[in-house]
Amino acid sequence: MNLYIIRHGMTVWNRQKKTQGRVNNRLCDIGIEQSSEAAINLKNICFDYIFCSPLLRAVQTANIINKYHNLKIIRDERLTDIDQGYFTGKYFNKLTQEELKIKKRRDKNYGMENLKEAFKRVKNFYNYLIKNYSNKTILIVTHSGVAKFIEYILNNNKFIKKEFNKLIPYCNCEIRVFTNL
Repeated sequence: MNLYIIRHGMTVWNRQKKTQGRVNNRLCDIGIEQSSEAAINLKNICFDYIFCSPLLRAVQTANIINKYHNLKIIRDERLTDIDQGYFTGKYFNKLTQEELKIKKRRDKNYGMENLKEAFKRVKNFYNYLIKNYSNKTILIVTHSGVAKFIEYILNNNKFIKKEFNKLIPYCNCEIRVFTNL
């Protein structure tokens, strides 16, 4: 299996440095340009399938890329962004020290998705791919945290938060390629 993983294009909230989580934001003008550039960079790849998060920013990115492929885009809930709960819409640089501590420990009382739960969800998706699409070339359009989880799963079976946090986040419309899986 060959995996091409891309984070969605930029949204207004990305530009404003706001936490998005599961909010359904659209791409901004820069995000549309980024997605169009990614589409050109990927146009000669012969994808068998395109999977994407059901959130609008990922769907828009997938649709722009798909204009060169004309495939059915498969939306999968397991690729949706990590729920940020209370922190959705909050500016990164305006969080108090107490809020930073709460965010770091992923406190469920604040509606946040636990990273182990998110890992399990993404690992379930990856196992599904291995079982059903092992000889295919696949594009996955998702969010930075989910993309990092997939990359982490490619190298590890057990979730260790400290190790996961060492992975470099994906920039908007950054593409990473994993071949011969």
